[in-house]
Formats: sequence, C-alpha cells, structure tokens
Amino acid sequence: MAQGNLLPAVPAVPVAAVKANGAPKQPTYQELLAKLAILEAAAKLAAQPGELTIRINDKVNETTGVQGKGGIAVYGLQRFPLSLYAEQWERLLTPEVTARILTACKDPRATRKAPKV
Repeated sequence: MAQGNLLPAVPAVPVAAVKANGAPKQPTYQELLAKLAILEAAAKLAAQPGELTIRINDKVNETTGVQGKGGIAVYGLQRFPLSLYAEQWERLLTPEVTARILTACKDPRATRKAPKV
C-alpha cells in the first residue's frame, strides 16, 4: 500500500475509452479485476466505522466522465469526506496552525459532540 493512501496499490490500467462511433469500449479482464480490488478495499474500509481513511481523488468517474482533481479526502470525520488540495493541507498542518487549533480545542467554548453508543 502507498503511504497516505489506504487503498491497495493497483496496477495502472487505462480507463475504458470510447469507440469512434461514441459507444463505450468494453472493459478488459484486467480493468475489471482492478476495479473489483478497489471496490473490495473500499467496502472493507467502510465496514470499519470510526476509523479515518485517506484517499487521493485522481481517477475518472466512469459514469459521469468527470476527472478527479487530485484532492486529498479524509473519510470518517463526519457524514461527508473532508477534501482539500495538497497546498491547503500543507497550510493547515503547519506547526503554528496546529498549535492554534489544539489551543482552540481546549477552550471551554468549543463544543464537543457526544460519542455514539
């Protein structure tokens, strides 16, 4: 597995292309195996509630054709993932900003959500 990305390393496989007549090309056996490995890993991660997972969104959504922008998403903090670009994460995780965030967390005005039982 790659550092920072909890999904298994899958060999690079080209995304199903479109034929000259506009019809989508049928995926190869290797493409199907790669997609299955990603889906199985995602299902395993989803079965572990409460754990943070990190994913880099750089794939093409095959249903919409939208290219991932390379954002880094953290799953498990809330209902939806927290997605930022690498530069934003670097600015957020500097020692000065981290210290300010930790200080703000200790402030009595900061609200804490009760854990689900």
